[in-house]
Amino acid sequence: MPLSQALLGSKLLAQGELEAALALLEPLAPQRPLDEHLHRVLIEALAGHGRRWEAVEAYERLRDALDDAYAAETEPETSALYRRLLAGVQKPPGPSMQPLVGRQQEWKRLLSAWQRASRGESHLFLISGEAGIGKTRLAEELLAWADQQGIATARTRSYGAEGSLALAPVTEWLRSGAIRQSLSRLADIWLTETARLLPELLAELADLPRPEPITEFGQRQRFFEALARAVLGAPQPLLLLIDDLQWCDHETLQWLHFVLRFDPKKRLLVVGTARIEELAPAHPATEWLVHLRSEGSVTELALGSLDAVETGHLAGQVTKRELDDQSALRLYRETEGNPLFVVELASAGLSTETGNKVAEALDYSVPQLATANLPPRMHAVIAGRLAQLSPGRASWQDLLPRSGESSPSISCARPAAARPDGLIEGLDELWQRHVVRAVPQQADLEPRERWRRTVLTSRTTRFATWPTPNSAR
Repeated sequence: MPLSQALLGSKLLAQGELEAALALLEPLAPQRPLDEHLHRVLIEALAGHGRRWEAVEAYERLRDALDDAYAAETEPETSALYRRLLAGVQKPPGPSMQPLVGRQQEWKRLLSAWQRASRGESHLFLISGEAGIGKTRLAEELLAWADQQGIATARTRSYGAEGSLALAPVTEWLRSGAIRQSLSRLADIWLTETARLLPELLAELADLPRPEPITEFGQRQRFFEALARAVLGAPQPLLLLIDDLQWCDHETLQWLHFVLRFDPKKRLLVVGTARIEELAPAHPATEWLVHLRSEGSVTELALGSLDAVETGHLAGQVTKRELDDQSALRLYRETEGNPLFVVELASAGLSTETGNKVAEALDYSVPQLATANLPPRMHAVIAGRLAQLSPGRASWQDLLPRSGESSPSISCARPAAARPDGLIEGLDELWQRHVVRAVPQQADLEPRERWRRTVLTSRTTRFATWPTPNSAR
């Protein structure tokens, strides 16, 4: 490459034409691995474009090439650029979006997991909790921070309606900018296999061999390896996010296990979120997690609810005003510290009177929930939780206390002949899915008022409270 082209790249860089400089230099850099001037301009352009980890890798390739060819070090100017680059990448981390409330310790654990992955320990960080508890918000905080650092990231999610669509999350990762750009470095044998998920590669590369049908185990293993090479070929360290693992297809779970052990020294962190109440013992992800735990390849974080003080702080961020103690406590009781519900109710500005109307709507019959005066996202979460219940279980009306009964637990105390079919089994499922929960008895209240209080303290995803069923004790 003539030196004048390197100077042209420098001129474009000085004028702020970063994309033009990269378009000129990136295709030529592999052809001139020992041209330090060219690579130094490329490193500056990558860093200026926000792709700092790619700039670090470009420097490391140059350094290794010079060492192999001449046993020489980089020039002082290039070494100084590298040190400045590292100083920028390693700036002290901190939340990048609206400040996190009540998640400081969780943020530290997540950042620690990232640092572990950056040292060459690929693993999964699983954030679990009920709907609306803040799993995705915490994971996105790390993604936003990583983007600011120039770290390669990609995100995807699973959908309940698409759970049987094999490898859909992996396909979305492959199409992300950080990974898609690196596919050109794959050998044809791996590109052909990757084209099973990215058929557009066959149109872009006319000479690429077409993949054959997978008919034996060895071909499937080669397919998984190709996907692993495609993903791990992206700039490292690499951060991948997969939301809603509870709806993930079995093939994707198998491939995630494969990629985490494919090259353990790769600098990869996979952050997953899951609704813990959906991970029943028979769920494919449950067995998958057992294997990852036995191999030490997963770090797990269970998110809990906010306390009353944190609830008040979060609502204050939303409303742009500080809540008095009484309002904060009332909001905490209404939401039980579920961050999504705190935000939704605070945004809606629901008054005490409106809140009482919501409580009345939830009083005795779940079908009334559809007409309750709830913010739409709250209603969607609640309806979604109920929709996950197994068909054929006891109806909610069968589980609710009858008129004149003295305790919300009286349905469980009835003689077997008087119990609705499947009552205990249905109640057990509700308890396991966090729809109901155990609470202390309130003997000093009248029966109807006791039940009303029960509903009022269960506004999030639990809705009703019961003593723990025998099979769950």
